[in-house]
Amino acid sequence: MQQEGWLPMSKDKINPDHYKKKSIETIEAIKSQMTEAEFIGYLKGSIMKYIARMGIKIPTLEGAREDVSKAHWFIEYLLKTLTDLINKHKKDPDRDLTDEELDELLNPKPTIVKFKRKDKDNDTNK
Repeated sequence: MQQEGWLPMSKDKINPDHYKKKSIETIEAIKSQMTEAEFIGYLKGSIMKYIARMGIKIPTLEGAREDVSKAHWFIEYLLKTLTDLINKHKKDPDRDLTDEELDELLNPKPTIVKFKRKDKDNDTNK
């Protein structure tokens, strides 16, 4: 139900033209570098980010609405991604996801990457 006077945020504020000036849209470039599970996690994290900061970055009702609109954009993208995955798996009716594959897709285990810090005193690139 929409309130009177409510207008959804224009897509340009959420996905502005500068994200689309290359041969591939930014979100598609991000998606191309991730597994399906990683990309779903990225979308979930983006949704959480905008909801968690609602009204904090810009402490006004308009700022809160902008953050919720951005979260909504990512929710819509997540819905599209899940729909695409459903359709992809329907094309091969003999092959459904195993419980393990479904769990990995919806609840990926974090990958821990340890970075070695440079010792500033022994930096040979000085």
